[in-house]
Amino acid sequence: MGVKTRGDMVAAILRGFLSSKLVWFALACGLLWVAARRAQEGLAKDPRFLARPIGLDARGPAWGSDEVLKPVRDRLLRLGPLNLFDRHFEEKVRAALAEVPGIACVHDVRRHWPDRYGVSFRLYRPAAVVRWKDRVIPVTGKGVVLPHEPYARACEGLLRITGVPEAPPRPGESWRSDALEDGLATLYQIGPELERVRPLLLDRIDVSGAGNPRRGVVLFGDAEVTVLWGRPRAPVGENPVAKKLSLLEIAASSAEALRGQTVDVRFHAILLRQSPP
Repeated sequence: MGVKTRGDMVAAILRGFLSSKLVWFALACGLLWVAARRAQEGLAKDPRFLARPIGLDARGPAWGSDEVLKPVRDRLLRLGPLNLFDRHFEEKVRAALAEVPGIACVHDVRRHWPDRYGVSFRLYRPAAVVRWKDRVIPVTGKGVVLPHEPYARACEGLLRITGVPEAPPRPGESWRSDALEDGLATLYQIGPELERVRPLLLDRIDVSGAGNPRRGVVLFGDAEVTVLWGRPRAPVGENPVAKKLSLLEIAASSAEALRGQTVDVRFHAILLRQSPP
């Protein structure tokens, strides 16, 4: 029996390695990957696949007109044409739309070959406007601040919230304020039922005393009837929302007679007193 040298052992290992189908399959896959990568890099420079967004002429939602879509159109136009083979194509589109404060989320970005792409997204809708100093600031039901200009029409007829002490953040960010949360909670409670109390002409939610258990949230309207609504997030100590609404409906039936008075619906029955001048 001959003695195997180190070279013989290396040669034997190499022959076994090269005879393995798995090794050749892995090498083939690697070569295909490199070729595909090179091909993609080449196509990513091909002007035939420069894509522009479709749907820029879409109509805006009924609640906000076309103005609420204008910031989206403008941002995509500034983004310019993108190559559909760009490895960061979707990332670039999403990053651009993330800069638009009115967009709540982007559902998907779809390539439409050879030179178009589409985006589906959800817009924020304002639920109220906050009067802060000399500014009118639209906010969503969860307190996200929206820019006023494109949402001006969408804000028509919305209830106003006054008395928020904290300064607002930038559009697209959540406004951290306990007082504002009380105002939005009140809006959630009375908003769907405003028709029931229409004679009171309620149009303002004041939260300047929301943290004071003796005052709480106060409602105002053109009928000149002040309503002490109380603490909308208090679990105990006041009438449940349904009871408050029932008492408010009774007050609405005599809105003219109650002009200039304060109506307290926080406790068991309606309490009346003369409103301060």
